[in-house]
Amino acid sequence: MISNVEPIGVFGGSFDPIHFGHLNCAMQIFEKLKLSEIRFIPSGNPVHRNKHFASSLQRLEMIEIAIENRPMFKVDSREIKRDGPSWTALTLEELRASNKFRSISLIVGLDSFLNLPQWHRWESLLGFANIVVANRPGFELPNDGLLRELLLKREVKDIYELHQNLFGKIFLCEIKELDISSSLIRQLLLSGKTINYLLPEPVIRFIKETKCYPMNN
Repeated sequence: MISNVEPIGVFGGSFDPIHFGHLNCAMQIFEKLKLSEIRFIPSGNPVHRNKHFASSLQRLEMIEIAIENRPMFKVDSREIKRDGPSWTALTLEELRASNKFRSISLIVGLDSFLNLPQWHRWESLLGFANIVVANRPGFELPNDGLLRELLLKREVKDIYELHQNLFGKIFLCEIKELDISSSLIRQLLLSGKTINYLLPEPVIRFIKETKCYPMNN
């Protein structure tokens, strides 16, 4: 099906905690792809990742705090509220059912894209959404194999062609990534070092008030 109306970006992750690296990536993709909105979807019970450090509700609240006054960003709590594993395929299937005539693009880092064949129902993902791959330093696109074949069949290089399709296309998006990670922030907290300028000040206050991560004062 064809559409070019209010394309949606979907940005999933643990966001444990959310930081300027996430926000910077989302803003660049929002602007480059001329999206109508980006939905941050914190994972509830990830299958391929370690257990979360902050609670689901704390991670959700940190996202809400971080994107306040940024109307292009929204938070979607469906994976936190859902019982069972946080399957991306199920999330996209639900989003497609409630957005029948809008282009949906799943935003993933290149490292995640390279592991796509390990995802649950990975071959169904492009039946619900497009995939936007954000470059990640230290990773290279595949030269052969399943993913190379997928790129040859599905890649588009024009954002308007991307959005004209409700689903089924892949777009490679070059971004300038900030060298920040949630694990780095947790390590700094544990060692008693500053996390200033790595994430929004209101999120820093929330972390210190709730003590949702181990920290050495």
